[in-house]
Amino acid sequence: MFAEADLYGRKAGVLDIWRKLQASDHFYYMCTKWFSDSDVHKYFNPYQSPYDAYINYMNILADFDNTLKEKGLFNGSR
Repeated sequence: MFAEADLYGRKAGVLDIWRKLQASDHFYYMCTKWFSDSDVHKYFNPYQSPYDAYINYMNILADFDNTLKEKGLFNGSR
């Protein structure tokens, strides 16, 4: 799905969005390993729980997918 977007995304600017979605911060906030260990890490986290971070990320990913389809960069089939 996103490999196809990589081919055409440079024209539409979606490659930049995809790279931002790969930032480690997003996955850090979804991590459950540290959540009960330290309040220091919670200080920097804008989410109440890893579950909230996951739901937010998945909503953004679904929106990105819809944007690719609307721009004709991804048709949903392999």
